[in-house]
Amino acid sequence: MSNNPIVTKLKQLKLSHAANYYETHYLTPSNPQISTVQLIDGMLEYEINKRHNNHIDKLVKNAKFRYNKARIEDIDYSSKRLSPDSISHLLEDEWLDRHRSAIIMGATGTGKTWLACALGIHACRNLRKVLFVQAADLYEDIILSIADGSIAKTKQKYCKVDLLIIDDFGIGELLPQICPVLLDIIDKQSTVGGLLITSQFPIERWHGLFPEATIADAVLDRIVHRAYPITLTGESMRKKLAHVIN
Repeated sequence: MSNNPIVTKLKQLKLSHAANYYETHYLTPSNPQISTVQLIDGMLEYEINKRHNNHIDKLVKNAKFRYNKARIEDIDYSSKRLSPDSISHLLEDEWLDRHRSAIIMGATGTGKTWLACALGIHACRNLRKVLFVQAADLYEDIILSIADGSIAKTKQKYCKVDLLIIDDFGIGELLPQICPVLLDIIDKQSTVGGLLITSQFPIERWHGLFPEATIADAVLDRIVHRAYPITLTGESMRKKLAHVIN
């Protein structure tokens, strides 16, 4: 640990990144001397960039993505599974600000979850709060919170983010007691941010997933009519990977 008084004071001011920059770029004998203005500018820029990146890392961690390394830049458009134009509107903040939805459909293994995570991480990089949850886990969370009386807290958890991602809609049983809570969550989320849903099932089959037609109508009305649909086609990515490994 450095005993330099400037380093000590910077750390006391909670400018630890600036302190590291000072040690690296000023106190190291092998580095060329820089002007005071250059030093201060470099320290402040380094502090700002580090805080920015740490904030993004925290947003990604809190989102609980299934694939936390998925990146938009890593999409392989050459497979023709997806075109740049089909997701271009989801790379801007406008759809979140307008509280719109996105629906990613496709057979199992076509990369729906990975793409949802990539879009979610892209939103985190734009400093948006995101929460990822698999539909079956969401349903279980609702059932447990009904049982222990914490349903209000559970609703709040899913309705205070800029983007809520529900993965694998249609997997897991939609029990009658779940449906009103799910409707409430989706209704509240539609007033605060965006909603992204992935599903193996085409939209025309979603209504039949609900035990009650009235709630089905209400939920789908809040999702489908203002949604950006994306359909992934082609052979299962998992199957292709298995062939490569074998």
